[in-house]
Amino acid sequence: MAAKRFFCLLLLVTALLFPLCSSARASVPDITDPEFVKLYVDEHNKYRSAVNPPASDMLYMTWDPSLARVARSWGRRCVFEHNVFIRSGKIHPTFKSIGENLWKGGGYPGRHAISAWYSEVQHYDYSRHKCTDVCGHYTQVVWASSYKLGCAAVKCKGHSVTVICNYGPPGNYRGVKPYKEGEPCSQCPGDQCENNLCRNKQRDRIVYHPNWYPYFDQYSWYADLSCDTYCISVLAIRLFFIPWIFVADFYVHKRYPDIISR
Repeated sequence: MAAKRFFCLLLLVTALLFPLCSSARASVPDITDPEFVKLYVDEHNKYRSAVNPPASDMLYMTWDPSLARVARSWGRRCVFEHNVFIRSGKIHPTFKSIGENLWKGGGYPGRHAISAWYSEVQHYDYSRHKCTDVCGHYTQVVWASSYKLGCAAVKCKGHSVTVICNYGPPGNYRGVKPYKEGEPCSQCPGDQCENNLCRNKQRDRIVYHPNWYPYFDQYSWYADLSCDTYCISVLAIRLFFIPWIFVADFYVHKRYPDIISR
């Protein structure tokens, strides 16, 4: 009888703890989600290949898992501000500094975060290299020498979602245009030209640093779980009630010893 009661309690505890954080935040994709990765890489390259005037030195952009970890780590702080560590010299295993674009809204935007950044093209005059309004997100998206990309979507309080994309090497250098005007790929000696973008097998390969995490990451011990402060809070609340389950069971069994007769 005691064994049966313990088994029932164990099932109840399991129900409280699972599904874990991954399902609690299933409304936003993880940085390892192949569809998420492909979407964000493809959308960036779509806009980079279609700049006007055309670019002679626009590099093809590929995914960088470490940049995505940086984006996720900063996003989990749920502070809609630029990462204060991006130019620290220790932000990435390869890049000493990185670029960053931010988006915030009421739900996961998919490709719309990138289109929102690109829409700033209306405020940018290439010939004069002048902005009539905010246009730094656009110029980073089409910065010719930024060839690595890593993005993350993070859900925060109030069901808001923040999307962060990091770029290596960074763009938006003062006084420098985002790309050189000219015949597509004409300034990329030795590269292949694909959809007006310069491709290079060595440069385009995806490099993994499986044991590397951002030094400012508050949650590095569970960094590869699809979890953030919200789901950790939910889990903590559930854990709080587990002892009370056993207290209630003890009280009921003592007060009504014959409640389970078989």
